[in-house]
Amino acid sequence: MATIIKFLLCLGLLFSFTGCSEPVIEDDYDAEQSTYRRMELNGKKYKYNTHLVNFLIVGTDTSDDSMGQSDFIGLLIFDRQNEEISFLTLSRNAYVPIKTYDAAGKFIDWSSNFLALSFSYGSDVKSGTYLTADAVSKLLNDIPMSYVAQLNLNGIVQIHDVVDTLEVVIPDGSLEYVDSSWSEGKTVLLTNENVEQFVRFRDISEDFTNVNRMARQKTYLLAYVDQVKELLNADFSSTAAELEDVLGSCFTNFDLSEVEAFAQMLMTYKWDEGSFYELPGTEEKGTFHDRFVVDKEALKALICDLFYLEK
Repeated sequence: MATIIKFLLCLGLLFSFTGCSEPVIEDDYDAEQSTYRRMELNGKKYKYNTHLVNFLIVGTDTSDDSMGQSDFIGLLIFDRQNEEISFLTLSRNAYVPIKTYDAAGKFIDWSSNFLALSFSYGSDVKSGTYLTADAVSKLLNDIPMSYVAQLNLNGIVQIHDVVDTLEVVIPDGSLEYVDSSWSEGKTVLLTNENVEQFVRFRDISEDFTNVNRMARQKTYLLAYVDQVKELLNADFSSTAAELEDVLGSCFTNFDLSEVEAFAQMLMTYKWDEGSFYELPGTEEKGTFHDRFVVDKEALKALICDLFYLEK
């Protein structure tokens, strides 16, 4: 049971996991400078909602432990008071403050760069995950990243094999260059032969295609979790054995003593399409790469809505 819930907490985001077992924030993080416990907006004062548990998932673009970039960054927010789960997706192209280091691995300073690059400054998978968590925390008013998981590409087929096949409705026409039949609004059957195309592929010759990929990942995630829950209800033992195999490459910073509480939250809390949120901002065409420029005022309002309570 504990193993199954641990898998579901990571929500099968199409990659195999490598994570961390120490606190997320690194040694050079100054807790005294943290502002997350309170904020002000439109003349009103707010306090941080201590009923929240934040779980950051980082999906990277390599199939081993080499230091690539983060292609997927998503934050699960478990609200224990209102018994609901929210999910905030953060564009890899978001231009935000990240920690930078010199060639010797010495911390230089915070500087604005692509969020995807925060992982690459790490000396290994664990430190890269920490750096991404630090960047996300700083972007979101220093809110704490209670739990983290890092995911690479190796497990896409293995994870999908748990459900065998999965029906999804294609949200747009961004994959017609791969398969002309994959048009917007069409229902398709995903198998271990085409699932990677659905969740990873994008036409890099076109601008802003990461937006389309994020939409497809949301579509897959919603359908996948629903299917896994059905399988567990129908045949718990067999499904558990398959998930156990998937977890062979999983490493996160929560232990088995905590899984039962997570199990209760995941199985009973409200979570549906309306629970998904995105960073507010605009896509801009850069010289070499697309850039997502965060709308700071709109982000502050979203942060207040997701993480704070009025005093």
